[in-house]
Amino acid sequence: MDCFRVLARLLVVIALANGSMCGTASAAVTVSQQAELTVPGLVAGDLFGSSIAVDGDTVIVGAPGTVVSGMTSHGVAYVFVRNGSVWTLQATLTAIETVADDFFGVAVAING
Repeated sequence: MDCFRVLARLLVVIALANGSMCGTASAAVTVSQQAELTVPGLVAGDLFGSSIAVDGDTVIVGAPGTVVSGMTSHGVAYVFVRNGSVWTLQATLTAIETVADDFFGVAVAING
């Protein structure tokens, strides 16, 4: 597992944790893993998890190194949606024009 996937796990665990993520030196915060988001066929060079955005029950995970239509580092962004305690891949987003080294998904955001 590459460092980006480990980072993706950590950030998603923090973002999805029950309870407050704010605390003081005297207050402990409990964080537990609720899900591991992944897609079939990932390789280290895809850079899955290099960017993550969370809004409620929706998570977008960037993979800017992904090869698309033979173009290296074209990149994609994956949209996951939670229903109850189950996360499913809702969509795979790519740029309209396929150009090598676009690094689509290097930054992601979501609002609403």
